[in-house]
Amino acid sequence: MYLTKKNCMIAKNRMRGLAYTSCNCKEENIDEVNNCDNCLEQLINEHFNNPNQTDEFKHFKLHSDSTLKKLTKDELISYIHMLYHNWQITDEAYNNIMQHVKGGK
Repeated sequence: MYLTKKNCMIAKNRMRGLAYTSCNCKEENIDEVNNCDNCLEQLINEHFNNPNQTDEFKHFKLHSDSTLKKLTKDELISYIHMLYHNWQITDEAYNNIMQHVKGGK
């Protein structure tokens, strides 16, 4: 599942509503719900607001060791070439953006 910040915040708010409903509105319980809610929001913001990571990078799943061990040499070579190609494209895009920014937009 490809998560977005919007979907995570919606889920967090739904969980907050369920927590309020089940806490019987006791003040100490409401404080605990608020603390949990703040913690979840901070985690969501840290994940989605990292300027050094694109959404594609955050959601890229490297094959597990067991999966990689099952691949043939040819499949591993192909996989390495694909990763290397993607790295080159990313570097090229980064350089183009930096040239655009330095060029005065």
